[in-house]
Amino acid sequence: MGEREDQNRYEVGQISQETGVSGDYINEFQLIAWMKAGVSTYEEWIQYQRDKSNIILKYRERYPENEFINVVTEKNRANIEELDQIVDKLNEIVKNPDSANKEAVIALSDKARILVYGK
Repeated sequence: MGEREDQNRYEVGQISQETGVSGDYINEFQLIAWMKAGVSTYEEWIQYQRDKSNIILKYRERYPENEFINVVTEKNRANIEELDQIVDKLNEIVKNPDSANKEAVIALSDKARILVYGK
């Protein structure tokens, strides 16, 4: 987490100079990275997400504005909106795994990585 800005909120840390998004946010997609690397399967990813009720958090859920400052800025607003759409799609896939496949999930995760870090 970032440095303490005041008594109530933190600054979001690890901000990409290119995107304005926290690099730490990519951890929401870590299980997909393992699937891409062959460590786990699509079915295992779905089951893990379901067993743990481990939904992928949207950016503002991971960094609530009552706990962090400068969560959404002019620089990162468009990327965060796209990231939220990706998260909605991934969480919907967990509910209905027949609607997609491993390659589709990895493609969404790869797009999220670009939105976080830039090209």
